[in-house]
Amino acid sequence: MSGTRALWLMRSLHAVVSSVLLVSMIIASCLVSPIHFESSWSYLNRAFGELQAPAESVVTLIPSEEDTGSTHLNALGITAPIDESQSLQDRIDDVVAQGGIAIINHPRLSSNLTSRDMESLTGYSGIEIYNAFAATLSPSQESTEMLDFVNTYRIQAGLDLIWGVAVDDAHRVEDLGRAWVVAKALHSDTDSVIASLRRGSFYSSTGAAIEDIKVVAHKEIVVTASEESTVTFIAKGGMIVHRTDRPSSSASYRVQGDEGYVRVEVDCPSGRAWSQPMKVDSTGITHNPYAAKGRWLKGSIHCHTIESDGSCTPRQIIDWCTENGYRFLAITDHNRITVSS
Repeated sequence: MSGTRALWLMRSLHAVVSSVLLVSMIIASCLVSPIHFESSWSYLNRAFGELQAPAESVVTLIPSEEDTGSTHLNALGITAPIDESQSLQDRIDDVVAQGGIAIINHPRLSSNLTSRDMESLTGYSGIEIYNAFAATLSPSQESTEMLDFVNTYRIQAGLDLIWGVAVDDAHRVEDLGRAWVVAKALHSDTDSVIASLRRGSFYSSTGAAIEDIKVVAHKEIVVTASEESTVTFIAKGGMIVHRTDRPSSSASYRVQGDEGYVRVEVDCPSGRAWSQPMKVDSTGITHNPYAAKGRWLKGSIHCHTIESDGSCTPRQIIDWCTENGYRFLAITDHNRITVSS
């Protein structure tokens, strides 16, 4: 066989093999998850000769929307849009009926909802105690006093406590990374994350990181932070029952039995973190949302894209979260559910 013909055959074989590999990779990217298709296709167009698939996103996309009735409501883990014309209670009931979680958004911004109004509502899991977008529009947007007001009532009424959430409410990529939640869960799939958020097994943050929250002998709360911090323990009525004298990476508080609940705030140069409240009665701590085993998983549960009033694409948000160590994400466009498929 001549050298020219041999070279032609080798080049032809290389072309066939390359084509087969290309088709196989495209098919595989579709089978793994449709959300990965765009990045895989772009990568292969840019670097076909390398035949290397890009790393898959580790971010779980939770089907969600922001329901924009008179009071905005984040509906996490739902399967069908919520009718915004319904009353707030009916909208909450709809979210719960779908197996989702209802969070009342930025209660101090564009809402006539008061703390007393929230006393009469049932079924919702929490409120936003910090919304970074709202904080740029109006001062004093932290809503921990509303959280304490409602939970004080709920303790006295024998009801379950509600949780405090911190969010970006990002409308641009550069708005991301200002506030988030960190869930304690064994896995980052939707069911595991939703279960952790529902039972309050998470903390909220603008930068401070909590390494551990544990209860010793039903009486002592021990908090470990990633850096030296001022740690404050807060009971019903927003009463401060203990605050560390100086910054430390660890702090503890022994309950007396009359606190109703205790929650923790951690302040450090990086920002603030808020734990969820733990129920207390005369026997000690009766409900510890952090008791279950798991690992800390960082996530964003309120942001917007060009599908509503944002300026970035869903892919841009997913890529940013992947690059910055987030494990779950809820894109909450207005009255529009974003899912991985």
